[in-house]
Amino acid sequence: MIVFRQGVGLALLLLGLWMGWGTFQAFSQYTSRMPDPNHFAILADPVFLIPSLRALAAILGGALALIRWPGGAWLGLLSALLAAFLAVAILASGGDSSLWLDDVVLAGVLGFITLALILRKRTL
Repeated sequence: MIVFRQGVGLALLLLGLWMGWGTFQAFSQYTSRMPDPNHFAILADPVFLIPSLRALAAILGGALALIRWPGGAWLGLLSALLAAFLAVAILASGGDSSLWLDDVVLAGVLGFITLALILRKRTL
């Protein structure tokens, strides 16, 4: 039987997998246009590094909350902060609202999920 906290953890896990899939798609499209891509150097680029870390933190946080281990809420908070940082960075660089609006929405959703995980007690 899944309790509320595990359900929220499952939602965080699925959202993290979805964000990771989007980042992987963008990465594979970008590298497919190169004659001889250096994948590790490209992954170090903040354009791919920050969304990858955001997705990884959400996946790990959701998995930890799903299996009732501590730390899932804080990884969810890290993911929300990375999404907010990405939105602010795009906005500060003069990006159009179509570029940063998705990250603002993701930061809000991740923040809501994190708040639900923080406020709900973990049960054994």
